[in-house]
Amino acid sequence: LYTEYYAMNHSPRGQCVVINNKSFLKGLRTRGGSDKDEGLYHCHQPALCQVFSQLGFTMVVHRDLTADAMQREVTKLSKRSFLEEDALVICVLSHGEKGSVYGSDEKEVYIRDLTLPFTSEKAPTLAGKPKLFFIQACQGKGYQGGEDAGPVLEETVPSDADFLLGMATVQDYKSFRHVSFGSVYIQELCRQLHKSMDNILSVLTRVNREVSKGVYLNHKQMPSPSTPSPSSSSSNTFDVPL
Repeated sequence: LYTEYYAMNHSPRGQCVVINNKSFLKGLRTRGGSDKDEGLYHCHQPALCQVFSQLGFTMVVHRDLTADAMQREVTKLSKRSFLEEDALVICVLSHGEKGSVYGSDEKEVYIRDLTLPFTSEKAPTLAGKPKLFFIQACQGKGYQGGEDAGPVLEETVPSDADFLLGMATVQDYKSFRHVSFGSVYIQELCRQLHKSMDNILSVLTRVNREVSKGVYLNHKQMPSPSTPSPSSSSSNTFDVPL
């Protein structure tokens, strides 16, 4: 079977943008351990900045952005030229509800509104290039039991090709984070990328398997990767060689 891969031949490969919302106004708790996921400073464990730098991406980190500031940053990013880049990675670390994440002002930002500026018609120099979003946030207040830990694909990104959305958990459920060691999902994602840098779908399959094996405060967690149905804008499968 012939598989067409995305071209990954530029140096740097592109930007990896991390939005790390750790501190909030008053209603939401401080997200202890989020700095371990970000990993901009020296750390002794794989983290986003460490791993994606090794993969050839330029790191851009924003901390404690309000909802409006998050939307402004992604809109600004979408207007730059990506002609000399192969891919875009955006990681959002925050609290969240179903289909949304919170700004530091505790206002919701819909995940769709974070991805929409990067569709082919809005960011033409990204057309045909992979756009990877990793969202570390709860998606509800429910707790998963063992019977919920099956693979779930949710159509939560715009109906355009070349998007991949990696969610820490499925809709309606909580995700787990250790206040000293970071979140279950991001830490496993970084471990798997650090251990074997092959194609991203294989990585996410391993992440799902390892996270779903664990028991967190007597509950389970199942990440949710999703890709929209391919459109005519690209003939590539979502198999990004890392």
